[in-house]
Amino acid sequence: STRCSNWISKYVIPDMINLVCFFYGMWHFRRQSGFDMHTGMIEQVFLTSPASSFQSLFGDLSQPKLIQTLKRYLWFGVFWLVLRLAYNCIKYIWVARTTFQNLGLRAWLIVLQVATNCFTDGIYITIVVVYIVQCRMMLFYIDGLRSRANERKKDFQGVWREVVQVRKYLKGLNKNLGMCVSIAFFMFTVLTLIAFLDLRDLNPSDPDTKKKQASSMEKVQVVADLLLWLIILSAVLIQAGRVSSKCKSLKDLACNMRTQGYHYTSNEDLDSFILFVSSLRLDAKVFGIPVTVPLLGGILFIAASAVLIMFQQGFIQVWIFNN
Repeated sequence: STRCSNWISKYVIPDMINLVCFFYGMWHFRRQSGFDMHTGMIEQVFLTSPASSFQSLFGDLSQPKLIQTLKRYLWFGVFWLVLRLAYNCIKYIWVARTTFQNLGLRAWLIVLQVATNCFTDGIYITIVVVYIVQCRMMLFYIDGLRSRANERKKDFQGVWREVVQVRKYLKGLNKNLGMCVSIAFFMFTVLTLIAFLDLRDLNPSDPDTKKKQASSMEKVQVVADLLLWLIILSAVLIQAGRVSSKCKSLKDLACNMRTQGYHYTSNEDLDSFILFVSSLRLDAKVFGIPVTVPLLGGILFIAASAVLIMFQQGFIQVWIFNN
């Protein structure tokens, strides 16, 4: 008889977290005018960007480049949905074929599983793509601000106002959308750990031929799930870390303005600007924790060390390429 172990951690907890994330996202986007805030930021970045391609010190910050970037993330979401749809079709056709003999029940099971997983993936795509787009817009806006300030295209008061606008956008990113992403991030972490721990539950050395084929399919399934959730986790953390690192560059901008001077601004005003920028805590946050480059480096080191210790102690075995 087949027994499903750890079904609460594998199925109930991720589904409950996904439900909470869905309702919180609906409340944020529908009741708190989340779409207006995020589209307003995109409009602001678009209007402050040059109309034609222009290669500045910080790269191409033009409107065509911005449109190309947004299209790239949109197609990434579509590709993710199509890829997951194909994966779920293959996965549940195989599960139904090896579990149920009734063709009608098998067909209904496949349709139900694929439809519900497609809906779930749509939630994941919306959360992750919207967050990545907002982070990318923050990078565009800050680079544009630095470019305009270095080229003296903006007066001193305009630069100050744009720094305040950066703080406003980052606060909205951390408080509203950041909470939704934090819930999803916890769910992605749980799913990654589940896929990782499933490695030790597979036994490729079963003498039965049919079980060998089933075990090979389980290998593909586990590795695919593990890679998917690792990529999503990495995408969220990397974008948040890039925003935190880019926000810290505003302090360098303030120092350059003070040492080189800015139009006819007095030194007292420039000193006040440096104190203002230095007092700001501009970090992208997940669960209220600032995501910085040193933090990401520490997480990567700890995770790599833990995986190495697990392999060394035999907690998991390298079975992917075994016969």
